[in-house]
Amino acid sequence: MILALLFASGCDTGSSAGDDKTDTTPTTTETPAATTPSTPTSPTTPTTESTIPTIDSLVGTWDLQTCDALRGGNTHTTTREMEITKTGPTTATFIMTATSVDKDSAGAVVDTWYMGQKGTFSLTTEGILTKSVLEIYDSRDPLTASSTWDDGEGMTQVYPIGFINSILYDGVYYRQGSGTGLTGTWKLLIHEGDDYYEEFTRGTITLTSDTITQLSEESDDGTTWTVTASFGPAPCTVTTTFLQITSSGATQEILYYQQGNCLFLPRTGETSTTNFGWVKR
Repeated sequence: MILALLFASGCDTGSSAGDDKTDTTPTTTETPAATTPSTPTSPTTPTTESTIPTIDSLVGTWDLQTCDALRGGNTHTTTREMEITKTGPTTATFIMTATSVDKDSAGAVVDTWYMGQKGTFSLTTEGILTKSVLEIYDSRDPLTASSTWDDGEGMTQVYPIGFINSILYDGVYYRQGSGTGLTGTWKLLIHEGDDYYEEFTRGTITLTSDTITQLSEESDDGTTWTVTASFGPAPCTVTTTFLQITSSGATQEILYYQQGNCLFLPRTGETSTTNFGWVKR
C-alpha cells in the first residue's frame, strides 16, 4: 500500500461554508498505477523573496482556482476571489467570494453554488494566520449586494501561510531545524473550530536523500496526540517538480512547491490554473 498523500497541505477556503474546514484527512491509495499530476504553469525556481508574509504583503485582491476530478469524468471547479484590507500592524479584514461549478463528462453544467466569507485575519511574525469568520454565504442564488449573510458561528482556523515564488499558500509545511532543499523534517499544525467543536491536526514529513516518512496526528486539546496514519520510510526520488514515491512495486508522482523553509503539497486529484495558491492581481 502507498500513501499517495498522507497529509496534504492547504486550507479549504472555498468549499461550502458549512463544510469549510481544512482538508487534513489522510488519503490512501491501494497499489496505484503511476500517475502524473498537472505540471505547474509557473517557474519553480526559488526567488530571493521572503517566504513569511506580513500584513502589508497580504493587502490587495487575490484569486485562487482549483478543479477536482470526480468519478465518471465529472469535474468540480471552484473559483475564489479575496479582498484583504489592513486594520493594524498584524491584523486585517477579508471578504472572500467563491463560485463552484459541477460539470458532467460532456462538459455540461449540472450544478452551481455560490459562497462567501467575511471576517478578520491576525498574523504572527512566524507566518501563523488566525482566520475568524464572522459571516458566511452559502446558496444556489448568486451573491449580490442585497444578499443576506448568515452568522459565522465562531468559525476559526489557525494555520501557517507562506509565499512560494510570489504565490500565497494556505496551510504550508515549515522546515524544522536545519536542512537544504527538501532534505529534513517538515511540519504542518492546524487548529480549527467553531461554536460546537475544536480540533487540532498535525502532519510531519521527513525526507532524506532517497526516502520519505510521513505521520498524521489528531488532538482534541493540542496536547495529547493520536496517530491516525503513518507511512514509510519508503523510497523517494526528488525531481524539480515531483516527489516520486515507490511502494509495493508502484510509483506515484506527488506534485510539490518549495522555497527556502516553506513547502506546499497539493491534494491528489486536483488541478489548478493558479498553481493551487492565491495569485495577487
